[in-house]
Amino acid sequence: MGKKVLILALVCYLSVSLKVAKFENIHEFYFSYTDMRYNSEVSSIEIVMSIFIDDLDLVLDSLHHETFIGLKKERMETDSILFQYIQNHFAVQVDEHRVNYTFVGKETNMNTAEVYLEIPNIRVAPKVVKVFSTILKEQFDQQIQVLKYTVGDKTYTASILEKPFIHTFKLK
Repeated sequence: MGKKVLILALVCYLSVSLKVAKFENIHEFYFSYTDMRYNSEVSSIEIVMSIFIDDLDLVLDSLHHETFIGLKKERMETDSILFQYIQNHFAVQVDEHRVNYTFVGKETNMNTAEVYLEIPNIRVAPKVVKVFSTILKEQFDQQIQVLKYTVGDKTYTASILEKPFIHTFKLK
């Protein structure tokens, strides 16, 4: 089932990307993708969030923060505004303990922002990872949060569609 969710997510992502490119950022499908990996070499969980820029800008603008993500006129404080937004809408628990993450940076392409986060000091691969995400939910009720968590050679996938906006990965 996990592979089916990932394949569906990738197909949706590609179809939306093509649609967005063709119709100048107009899309009817609201989707974000979060890839989390336990990296034993540096004892951390590395997180990459892929979020459509136009949707993210719309949400941040509604909070009175014109950020202009990915444009030449992007504000100097955009990264801190973005990180504050993520902190308010994304949380992770590792083995029953809420953990803090750091903002590593972001990259943008024509349609998406790739946001890089890291949870340091995870010395042993977690047995349970619980993710709470309401990224873009305040603006787009139909927002789909697709999550992928990789530890070693095992990959787990899930999607968050409705309240309580939480998914728990229980590793075997």
